Amino acid sequence: MRQDFDAIIIGAGQAGPSLAGRLTQAGWKVAFVERKLFGGTCVNVGCTPTKAMVASAHAAHIARRGNDFGVVRHEPVSVDMKKSWLARMRS
Repeated sequence: MRQDFDAIIIGAGQAGPSLAGRLTQAGWKVAFVERKLFGGTCVNVGCTPTKAMVASAHAAHIARRGNDFGVVRHEPVSVDMKKSWLARMRS
């Protein structure tokens, strides 16, 4: 069965859905082509590791500054990125 479209949007990332909305409001017939997950890399994959790294960096920064606020630590602060990422994936 053949169908005709006015526009074909390849990739349902950040811009795809809003573009499709504007085009359909203008009366266009639109098709989406997405190979995996609707929403793109950031929503589904990319941003979670970034958020984990930022949260871990912030926690490490606060821990390293502990002496400035009277908190005594006996060893250097470090970040295990694998544990950090896995913790973010579980939450």
